[in-house]
Amino acid sequence: MGRPGVTYNDVAMAAEQLASQGRNPTIESVRAAIGSGSTATIGPYLRAWRNKQDASRQVAMKENLPEELISVVKGLWERVFVDAEAKFETERIEIRQALAECEQKLSLLQSEYNRAQQQIRAVTEEKLALTNEKLSLDQTVERFQQRQREIIDQKNGLAIKFEAQTTRIDELHQMHSQVQKNLEHYREASLVQRSQDQQAHEKQRHQLEQIIQQARHETLQLQHQLAIAQQQFIGEKKETDRLNGLIKQVKQNQEATDKILSETKDELLRRTHTSEHWQQQYQALRARAEQDERALRDTQAQLSAAIQKLAITEESLRETTAQNRLLIKDKWILEQERTAS
Repeated sequence: MGRPGVTYNDVAMAAEQLASQGRNPTIESVRAAIGSGSTATIGPYLRAWRNKQDASRQVAMKENLPEELISVVKGLWERVFVDAEAKFETERIEIRQALAECEQKLSLLQSEYNRAQQQIRAVTEEKLALTNEKLSLDQTVERFQQRQREIIDQKNGLAIKFEAQTTRIDELHQMHSQVQKNLEHYREASLVQRSQDQQAHEKQRHQLEQIIQQARHETLQLQHQLAIAQQQFIGEKKETDRLNGLIKQVKQNQEATDKILSETKDELLRRTHTSEHWQQQYQALRARAEQDERALRDTQAQLSAAIQKLAITEESLRETTAQNRLLIKDKWILEQERTAS
């Protein structure tokens, strides 16, 4: 098989040119005329050309046709075939290059499409993670709000209890004042009863003081518990504010993620439209290549028809030659008869 770049037509045209110059076409002279090619490539082509030349000479001698006419017709046919083949080869090369460029662009668009799909999946996963984080923070805020309501209820209960204790202390103070008034009344009424009343008063006063002391102690405890509840309430409020800030940040991040996802989807849609455009161009080029192939087949059919016409022409030439021979023979017979008479 010949090396790409050197064909039979190249060898035949170089040999025809050398023969027209009166030189003997050899492998070396043909290689020099072409500018490239090896002996293994040029040799078989040159032998095929010589065989065709010998066949043409035999046809010319057999049919008594001018060899120049056979060479002209043959050269014309080969030139038409070579020009058509070169034209279609050029178009095929251009179409292959255009198809290769389209396939390369389609490959790049496919890679970009895959990267966009990966970005969408990553953004979607990030959005899902942010949604889960927001849900967890919402649950945490709900728990803190519930705890805050419990602390407020506890604070209100302690305030009510503190108010009740304060009312009880006021009542005890009033009772103490009333007891002192009673003692003064009894002191005035009976000196004898005074000592007994004073002892009872002392005992009652001691009991009241113990009750007051206990009430004060309970009040201090309630105040301490109220202070602790207020500190817890403040701490819970700060934690709630912090969680609300986190939720706001998460919402902002989610909005930014949604925006990136929307932009990525828009870019993917644009690239999909571009890919469809190149797909259409690719299909158009393939249709053009198929049309050129059909045109090449039509041209080859036309060349076959031309070859058939050439054969018919050769047949007509042979018939004309035969008629000329008959006319020459008749003319010779007439001359012989004229001479004889």
